[in-house]
This record gives sequence, C-alpha cells and structure tokens, in this order.
Amino acid sequence: MTLSIANDATTSVPILTCPPSLVPSVPENYPFNGLSDAQTALMKDFRQVHLPTIFAALTGLPCDNEQLFTDDPCLLRYLKATKWKLDESAKRLQDTLQWRREYRPTESDTGPMESHAALGGQYFSGFDKKGRPLLILISRLGGSVKDYETSIRFSIYTIEKGIRLMPKGVTQLAVLVDYSDMSMFNGYPISVTSKFMGVLSRYYPELLGTLVVVNPSWYMPVALGLLSPFLDPVTKAKMHFSNPNDGQVIKTEAGTGGWCNILDIVDAEMLPVELGGSFKFTFDAQTYWKAFLDIPM
Repeated sequence: MTLSIANDATTSVPILTCPPSLVPSVPENYPFNGLSDAQTALMKDFRQVHLPTIFAALTGLPCDNEQLFTDDPCLLRYLKATKWKLDESAKRLQDTLQWRREYRPTESDTGPMESHAALGGQYFSGFDKKGRPLLILISRLGGSVKDYETSIRFSIYTIEKGIRLMPKGVTQLAVLVDYSDMSMFNGYPISVTSKFMGVLSRYYPELLGTLVVVNPSWYMPVALGLLSPFLDPVTKAKMHFSNPNDGQVIKTEAGTGGWCNILDIVDAEMLPVELGGSFKFTFDAQTYWKAFLDIPM
C-alpha cells in the first residue's frame, strides 16, 4: 500500500501520530498469535511463576508505568531476545526493572536536555510501512555535544517517548541514521555510542526493528569496525545501508543486512527529502521540543 498524504508545503511539525493506513491489524489473541503451544506455555510460566519472584526481589520505589515492562508483548520480547530461554529472560527482566527503579528513565529533568534536543541530532517523525515510529539520527551533529552523560540520558528519554508513540500491535522502532558528511571529527566518540548501545541491548531487548544508515560516508566502514565488538549478531543483521543518490558506494561488513532501497521500508511521504523521500521537513527546535514534551509518558 502506498501512503498518500498532502505534503507539498515545507513544515516543521513532526509526524507523531501513526496514520490509520499504517496501523497494523491486531489479532484477537495478540500477542499470542503465531506462537506454538510450547511457547505459549513459556509465556504463561513467565507471568505466573517468574514475575511474582522478580517483583519480590526488587528494591526501591516502582517507576511510573512499570506495567509497560511487564505486559505480555514485553515478556514476549524478552523471550525472543534469549531464544526462549525462560530463566535467562526472567533474569534480564529483573535486571531491567531494577535498573529502571534506580535510573528512573521516565522521570528525568528535561531542562538540561533541551539544548541537546535543539541540535536536531535525534528526533522522531513519521512511521515506517509496519507502523513503527521513525527515530531519525543525524550523526554529524554529535560533535557539538560536550555533556555526554546528559546526552545519553536524553537519548534514553527519547527511546521512552518512542515506546509511547507505538500503536497497538507495534513493539519496535525503526531507526534512520543520516551518515552524510560524517567523519571521526564531527560525531559522537565511539565510547559514548557503545555505552548507549549497551543500555539498549541490556534494558530494551528486541526494541530495534530495523536500522538504515542513509548516505554513508567513507567513515562508515571504520566506525562499524570499531563498533562491531559491541554489536550482537541479531542487532548487526538488522543494520542496512541506503544511498538514494549514488547507489552502493561503500563495501558493507559481513553480518549486516547489506544494501536496501529505503523506500521499501518507509513511504516517500513519511521520509524527509534529504533521506530520499518527499516529506519537506525542516527541523525547528522550539516546535519539536513542544511536540516532544507533549508525548505522554
């Protein structure tokens, strides 16, 4: 299906509501649809046997909306991430809930984050063809960041907002990385990137649906080589590359998803022009910040 929306005029208003045509149909027995009897039994044991034990072991005050990380779609994500190893899934969920009670990612002071948001280096706008929110990252703007701890907290807070943008039946994000003009001198240090990716891997398993690096510069193979030790094979396989203007201009590393046509993943009307789409979006810090804060937690 091709999405058709009016977008002839330039706008600074991000698309933060999934169009009805992109909202997936949700089966009556969601999220148990497609599971085998054995997998359904594991889900039942996870909830009825392991979850009470997990909560009994937690310390500290519960976070707001803690139930979002104990609903059936989330339990399913943990089981998929561990290849259906129930004990390992329970341990990872307990670690996540304890981390959330200590780090409290949804209760961050947004004041210090505003200057990071104003850079326009990471923002939500649009949804892919599966209804997954689009997180757009502009890698070359990372070099303007000096306070890396606040930057990581803002990135985590952004992920939390993205979870709230998901329509029912959607449990993952689609990440588009604009890698044009990127070099070792104008991006985030590899140490900061790897730290953030470690948080995502440990506490947000199976949240990444796909990652497309758009317009990769010559530095992409270098950066990927440095980051590869921190990427698990499943995450690495979700990484694709797209160059709407020049085709395949760099050699991709083994284990990635390789080159793709980004318009097979995102409708042109949802995709900013500079990433190969037709959506005439201009980032405006004040407009985006207001829309971002209005996303309910």
